[in-house]
Amino acid sequence: MNTLKYRRYLIIILVLILVTVLLLLALREFVRWRQAQPEIISLPQLSHHVLAVPKVQPHDLSPLTFLGNPALIRYPTCQDEFARNPWSLMAFNGQLYIGLGDDDANAGPVPVYRFSPENQVFFEETILPDEKLDRFYIFNDELFIPGDDPQQSWALGNIYNLHKNQGWQKLRTLPKTIHTHALAQFDGLLFAGVSNQDAAPANLHKDRYGSAVAISNDLGLTWKVQLLAGWRIFDFLMVNGKLYATDIFAGPG
Repeated sequence: MNTLKYRRYLIIILVLILVTVLLLLALREFVRWRQAQPEIISLPQLSHHVLAVPKVQPHDLSPLTFLGNPALIRYPTCQDEFARNPWSLMAFNGQLYIGLGDDDANAGPVPVYRFSPENQVFFEETILPDEKLDRFYIFNDELFIPGDDPQQSWALGNIYNLHKNQGWQKLRTLPKTIHTHALAQFDGLLFAGVSNQDAAPANLHKDRYGSAVAISNDLGLTWKVQLLAGWRIFDFLMVNGKLYATDIFAGPG
């Protein structure tokens, strides 16, 4: 009787273990599925005055004016100096927006800073879940930022948008995109130069990627992806009514 009783207990334990394993596997697959679902998410809507921006005044710059660097507060140490670089500037709605960050050292999340010429002060508008804010674009009177190196799963890539009515948004809609370096609007369509997992041959390591161009007819809500044979689409160029993409390096890696 004891032996039969122990066998029953053992069977119950084995069944419980099996059910637990199946539930964990199902949960893992659900997480993977959820991460691959496109979504539009509102970002923090901030308007913080960036105080005490260090101004190390160089020699006389007349007639120029030295404004300082708001990124010195976010990245104060010598190890952070690369992330302090103002990679780009964009004038939009009477404000000057400033790029910063470092996708090699993974310096995210990165704040979006703007300078008010009227008030002569810097403001922090939002925070991006990205390692680097590299470029700005203006399409349909709205500000766009490509997700250079999002701090999330590679199942989807990001674009950030200062919407006219909704404020800052994250468009997490680019399929299997690791890096988005360039955007262009052409012939009523939005083009994104991306690094895509499916563009890398199957015999390469799973974390490899290749070049692709993603095309959207609804300003980034949905995309069709054209896989290419290079490593990374770095920029677009419009010449004589045609759109060209620059693909750096000969193949995926």
